[in-house]
Amino acid sequence: MKVINEFFSGMKQLLKTGFGPEARGTTKNYQNLAIEYNKPNALKGYFPDVEIDYSKS
Repeated sequence: MKVINEFFSGMKQLLKTGFGPEARGTTKNYQNLAIEYNKPNALKGYFPDVEIDYSKS
């Protein structure tokens, strides 16, 4: 989670624009959806050596 949260810091408006429409009408917010998508798809490695695969984020 730390890796994703650091990656997303400063991207509030981008996340809101990209994931906001999908969040409407659900109980999730745009940041939850962004994490839900990127956690299994964009992370590589094993703890403690986890990093973002930027080609998949």
